[in-house]
Amino acid sequence: DPFDEELHNKVVEWENKGRAELDKPVGCSSVGLDAIALHVRQFETNLGNFFTDSIKSVHKTDVAMFNSGSIRGDKVFEKGVLSKKTIIEMHPFGNVVVKIYATGSDLRKYIEKQL
Repeated sequence: DPFDEELHNKVVEWENKGRAELDKPVGCSSVGLDAIALHVRQFETNLGNFFTDSIKSVHKTDVAMFNSGSIRGDKVFEKGVLSKKTIIEMHPFGNVVVKIYATGSDLRKYIEKQL
């Protein structure tokens, strides 16, 4: 039998450590957060605002743009405690933030070109 009990126990130990880390609270929301695919791809949503506001806050910028295609879940996440696991479920990708310096005119031209 190729079953290795010592290896199995080590895997279980690491799974439990990972689960404990993912269950840690990182914030909370007083409202449900809309990740419905039809909404986030076509309209402004509170979850899109949550992510862009977070980017602005962490990176100390006046403006932030966020690719709504990276929002996942296709549901309204219930209000309450947000764990690391919930945030990863909402945004499972390791996107990179790029910080640039641009004028308002530059931003307007960029946005108009994208529409």
